[in-house]
Amino acid sequence: MQSLILNRGSAQALAEQASSEGVRKLRQAGLLKVLQGLTSAQEGMAMTQHG
Repeated sequence: MQSLILNRGSAQALAEQASSEGVRKLRQAGLLKVLQGLTSAQEGMAMTQHG
């Protein structure tokens, strides 16, 4: 990831690298919290409507 950033990698390349390193999108992280019972589905969707 550091190399991509330093070499001005494309947004697509950064997204692919992040995904391969296990970085979750905000909505995915929210869904995990819902499944773990830490928040409601309504709250998870409200906090990630633009994510």
